[in-house]
Amino acid sequence: MDNNLPTPVDEECLDCYLDRAIQTSTCDGTLRAVGRFTSHNRSHHHLLKGARGQSSHCDCEYRMNTKPVTTKAHRDMEGRIACQGVPRGSFNSCSNWNLETKTV
Repeated sequence: MDNNLPTPVDEECLDCYLDRAIQTSTCDGTLRAVGRFTSHNRSHHHLLKGARGQSSHCDCEYRMNTKPVTTKAHRDMEGRIACQGVPRGSFNSCSNWNLETKTV
């Protein structure tokens, strides 16, 4: 177990977890937060990696390859994104994340 990473919350989406993990620990160039999330949710990391593209080599890059947060995102008292929930083990993002295609 990596003590520097927060523990995933049941029904928390990967995007919200990565946002939280990136804010509380430094990037070490690996997918350790993604691995912690998939391990907690008993998900298959290789399927999840394929869903976001094979180019992600670290948690920060993986997070950047997803949808931007919406302007209506729910936030907690400290201003952090508060996950709106997904079924445990789901690869879907919660409603905090823009469902439209990301434009460059």
